Amino acid sequence: MLNLVHGIDANQPGLCAPKYRKAGKDGMTNRNTTTVRFGDYIQPVENLNGPKLEGYTDKLSVEPGEKIGFHISTSLPSYSVEIARLGAAREAVWSTEDVPGAEHAIPDDASSHGCHWPSALHMTVPKGWRSGYYHVNLNGLDEKGQMVYGQLSFVVRPAEPGRDTTILLQRTTNTDNAYNAWGGTTLYNGPNGPGRRVSFDRPFAGFPGCERYIGSIPAISTNGPTEHCLSDEFTESIASLGITLSPFHSVQIVDPNIRWHILDAGNTFTFQRKDAEIHVYDGFTTWQSNWHHWEQHFVRWAEFAGYQIDYAVNSDLEFHPELLRSYRLVLSIGHDEYWSSPMRDHLEDYITNGGNVAFLSGNTAWWQVRSEDDGRALVCWKDDYQNDPIVRTGDHNLLSTIWCHHMIGRPENNLTGVSFAYGGYSNFFDQYRAGPWGYTVHRPEHWIYDGTGLKQGDLFGDKHKIVNYECDGCDFDIKNGIPVPTYRDGTPETFQILGSAPAGLSSADNSLEIASQALYGHESSTRKIKQPGAAVLGTYNRGGTVVTTGCTDWVSGLKYTDPHVVQITHNILKTLSL
Repeated sequence: MLNLVHGIDANQPGLCAPKYRKAGKDGMTNRNTTTVRFGDYIQPVENLNGPKLEGYTDKLSVEPGEKIGFHISTSLPSYSVEIARLGAAREAVWSTEDVPGAEHAIPDDASSHGCHWPSALHMTVPKGWRSGYYHVNLNGLDEKGQMVYGQLSFVVRPAEPGRDTTILLQRTTNTDNAYNAWGGTTLYNGPNGPGRRVSFDRPFAGFPGCERYIGSIPAISTNGPTEHCLSDEFTESIASLGITLSPFHSVQIVDPNIRWHILDAGNTFTFQRKDAEIHVYDGFTTWQSNWHHWEQHFVRWAEFAGYQIDYAVNSDLEFHPELLRSYRLVLSIGHDEYWSSPMRDHLEDYITNGGNVAFLSGNTAWWQVRSEDDGRALVCWKDDYQNDPIVRTGDHNLLSTIWCHHMIGRPENNLTGVSFAYGGYSNFFDQYRAGPWGYTVHRPEHWIYDGTGLKQGDLFGDKHKIVNYECDGCDFDIKNGIPVPTYRDGTPETFQILGSAPAGLSSADNSLEIASQALYGHESSTRKIKQPGAAVLGTYNRGGTVVTTGCTDWVSGLKYTDPHVVQITHNILKTLSL
């Protein structure tokens, strides 16, 4: 039974199953233009102008049978709600119409301390809902009859952990929050400089700016951007700017008539309509760090491949560590950048007691955060750590800065095997723009390469750009032509390097200076982290087994079914989940 604030009962006609396009037998659907993988995210996200329809949930994750509240603000008189599980395909599970609208003020400190809006709608999650990522689509009509959209999301944890699977995926919700610009401030920038505290009690607006103008094309169609950006004519037109799209790119609409984004193989492009032209930009845009960019591609591939997975969020490792006892394998996907000390404590205990972890992610556990408000807010002072109030207490092990900082004394590679300090960027900023975009094989006899046919020195993943953006590595020497860890940086002494690719810290964001100062303190003026670094694919054993792919974009190889990436991922999941 769904208990709704506005009084509609689950059994009443007001609740209906929405209509949506079904996939064919191969999981694909034809939109009469370019063929698009069914379930690709083609969903309006935000109107830049006009009425808003936006909100947040009061829980990041919930078990079946628990209540969850939806806090929504809008000037619309009413709106509809649809909830869908995003897995191998989009599975609509619930909807309702004519929810009364109400507009609420935005506090000045909304970014740091939340909106404090009342609940517009609440429900008890049905017992039969599977564990997974649930997307909440809001839509309504403004006074001009124009459609207004909004969205929010939550994770359903398993009702009986470990009953149906031995694999647990923990979502990177802390990274989502760190990059969320709604209210004006992220942990990176804002009108008054970087924020030091960010709240989950606000809508999501993504990470703005940092876009680079590429060129312009004619506005070749008056159709909506969904049809426009999927058409062969459009694809051919942007090819003149050196942009080649795969058939499986995703479209996110910001304003149907003004602005939209395309995500493809780890690249983000922004399209801005101006009169008879469309201006094209690349760079860091609205959805660079979240589910739709990385995790959804892994989940779609894994569920199509037949894997059953249970789901949690970052904070569940802190507040519900008992979950871990029910699984053989814990997954981190994409961009898992922000970790609290309890998260690390609980996962390291899990590994010591025989649990396995696969970090199919990069820039993993780079920043230490502190949870506040029972997990509804994060604090991180980052490179301004001298002003973290905890400095004055002397309890420096909880300092909210880089985990490998000498004052903390707990480098993240002791957990993951690798660190961004010894990796850096690849094919981003000015780092290794000419590639390679894949890994060179070391130790092909290792079980991780079983069935791949790869040999020593072979390159894999290059075609589909799996080594891209942010990468993690370790300090190593070359012995007999093969990289061997020095173990001086905190990397576990059983760690083996199985693959590597060039990467490096950048002067564009002062990452080399920040990391060197963190490691060496007052000596950083004369001592710098060895450059170039490397993205590292590797593994170690400490009770359980830990595997890391050392890069954010490993999932690009799964999205495009790269045979080597697919086989290696199968080897990891099957070996570590048994």
